[in-house]
Amino acid sequence: MSLSANASSPIPASSAPLLQAEGVTVRFDACERPFDVVRDVSFTLHPGRTLCLVGESGCGKSMTALSLLHISLPAPVITFSEVVSGANAFIAMLMMGVGFKISGDTSQKGKIVKILAVRYGVSIAVAAALYFFMPLPLEYRQALAILPLSPIASAAPAFTADLKGDFGLASAVNSISIVISIVLITATLLIIL
Repeated sequence: MSLSANASSPIPASSAPLLQAEGVTVRFDACERPFDVVRDVSFTLHPGRTLCLVGESGCGKSMTALSLLHISLPAPVITFSEVVSGANAFIAMLMMGVGFKISGDTSQKGKIVKILAVRYGVSIAVAAALYFFMPLPLEYRQALAILPLSPIASAAPAFTADLKGDFGLASAVNSISIVISIVLITATLLIIL
């Protein structure tokens, strides 16, 4: 992780920082072998300035942000995500605001409802099957039950447009699926944890 400042606009000496983080460390203890996903990150954000956390996938940007917001991932999710590539799949799902846009004409409401009903009907059935019938420890089944409820990939509208499909419909379904997924995942977590 690297930080840089713009030297062309000096920070006034009397300016109190809006956000100051020193020695931020996030440790996953729920795993078989605990490890730091973020280690000793420090930065200061002053009024009128912009701060960017930049780095490759999996370097700890999202975990740093979640830590600053005092949000921690449930232990079953951490345990399962260790198996499935260091939590990147789950963290990517949390990027729900990306591309949120409802477009398309109102005459497509029936199509949208039908697509989402089929998508989430199948997802709920798969989630229930994974939770009740997989011969795995409870923590794994809990994490697996959440995955089918994830939002539709945010790249789906772009691919739909490339394939000369209905971009407005794909965009609307994608955006609405984010909201539905948040509700279903929250409800599922409340039920199974």
